[in-house]
Amino acid sequence: MSYFLVKYTRLDFTELNCVFVRVILVQLIIVSLLGKFFSVLFPDKKRQLENSFTISTFGQSSCESFVDRCIRRSILDTQLASNGSTNTELLHQKFWQHQKPEQWFDQTADRLESIHKPIIEPHLHKTLPELQALKIKTVVELGCGNGAWLAHLKTVLTEQEKFVGIDISSEQIEQNQKRYPELDFHSSDLLGWVKSNPMDHVLYLTNCGVLEYLSQSSVESLYKCIQARGKNQSLFLVEPVDVTMDLELPQDSILFGDEHSHSHHHTHLLTKAGFRIFYQKSIEVEGYRLLVIAAQPKV
Repeated sequence: MSYFLVKYTRLDFTELNCVFVRVILVQLIIVSLLGKFFSVLFPDKKRQLENSFTISTFGQSSCESFVDRCIRRSILDTQLASNGSTNTELLHQKFWQHQKPEQWFDQTADRLESIHKPIIEPHLHKTLPELQALKIKTVVELGCGNGAWLAHLKTVLTEQEKFVGIDISSEQIEQNQKRYPELDFHSSDLLGWVKSNPMDHVLYLTNCGVLEYLSQSSVESLYKCIQARGKNQSLFLVEPVDVTMDLELPQDSILFGDEHSHSHHHTHLLTKAGFRIFYQKSIEVEGYRLLVIAAQPKV
């Protein structure tokens, strides 16, 4: 429990004279202890929440119950205590790996018209001069979901030869390949695919939240792998970051939000991995702070 209090809240114990902070910490302890109790009392509910940890209420009409919230907190505390954020990554991986096409991906298909095209695409256009100078041949979307954004990009980036979508959901990838036979889709974890497919002149993209489900160490490994395994690589990332994260000051990744995903300091991690950032913008979409960032390896 002490690990959780230090690691997750990122507070110095010398500051606990603040009444508000003490109240918050007591609440966290109570919720976690109740979660352990409820986990024993409702083992089936615990297993269900472990499988749906990332978005436990998706597709439900009601909000997360108090019992569910306590059990999820207990699951999170256990994972953090055993192996830090690496284990939380595994919980998220399990969730996305077993997503069926009719679940999250199809039910959020309207985002192409409501968010991706009107809000994200203009930022991509601003980076095109830099990208064209790299003579990009292949576009790889990491975490491609239902493939709609990648299919749209093929109509926008007309000079590129190949469009590849990577996603951990095998059922979704199978459906994507049938729906968009002109594109190339693969079911794989992101780092494993990048390691196995070194290429030159590649643009790697994420859109509205993919790397948030990886631990900091996995993101660092991914950036290093991209930087080292090809010539003329580039990145265009759209990732959520916590509103409290100061992008001017380097800091480690933190857990944030209802999903308990990772807010990464991509500016710092990319620079550390040997990239030059040539575009960066912080925007707000549906109440979330998104970081739009484009980078290429330093010469």
